[in-house]
Amino acid sequence: MSGTFALAHVSPGTPLFAAAGDLASPLVTETVSAVLDTRRHVLSTAEFDVLWEWLGLAATPVVLQLASPGRTHTERTAIQTAAWRALRERELAGPDGPDPELARLMHLLARPEEQLELRAWWDREVRALAAGRHGAGALALREADSVVVTACGSLPSAILGAFPPADRGPGRACTVPSSALASAPTAGLREALIAAGAPSAEAALLATMAAGTRQRAQVVALGADRWGVLRRAGGVLGVLDGPRGRYLLTRSTGEDGVEWATVAPADDRQLRHRIADLLATAVGAARR
Repeated sequence: MSGTFALAHVSPGTPLFAAAGDLASPLVTETVSAVLDTRRHVLSTAEFDVLWEWLGLAATPVVLQLASPGRTHTERTAIQTAAWRALRERELAGPDGPDPELARLMHLLARPEEQLELRAWWDREVRALAAGRHGAGALALREADSVVVTACGSLPSAILGAFPPADRGPGRACTVPSSALASAPTAGLREALIAAGAPSAEAALLATMAAGTRQRAQVVALGADRWGVLRRAGGVLGVLDGPRGRYLLTRSTGEDGVEWATVAPADDRQLRHRIADLLATAVGAARR
């Protein structure tokens, strides 16, 4: 879909503002055990894949975009041998397998009760997965060919920590029909919004806030149902960064069935609050 505002699982070349329909507990977990292991387990993507397979954890998380290395059995065996050697050299594995804490975190990532996913296109592409179960949390952060696995407490705070610093953008919340925003081009945004039926004042304000916005991120939340199947709910939270600061992009549907898009300035506190609300919605929906 063409346009400026993107809220979907998209490639880096996709415009910033398109529709969200294609993307993949009332009490959200906020506490963990009194002692939190803060070690950063830095893995290559191949090492992560080898450990995941050795632990018998089925498919790797889609959000991390990890292709299984090795086209042939011989290549795969060589990759596994090199990975285990490197892990042992860095004391991330021993004769009996991976470091117990690292194995625990990998199991959390594979079988969570609640989950947050981040897809970001800043000056680099970043993917993150925060997963929680029974008060414990794990974060996997992928950049380029590395995956950093750490323990975490609050899942929203863990995802927020993956964001680069940014000031709250100027302006106020601005709402226009979602269809108008999705079809509007990057250039001439104000005119396109007015032509699509958006009020002139709202179109002008939104165009001003969005000017120069090129970096974006998307957060989605999932909760496990009674069978342990993760289900996404609550929509997609878009985060837009530009020279004027940071803005949130959300969508809602009115009683008449019309979908609306809202762009609003946001600081870290507001972003964390919205991420926590998103997670609570997903967990609550899965438990119904």
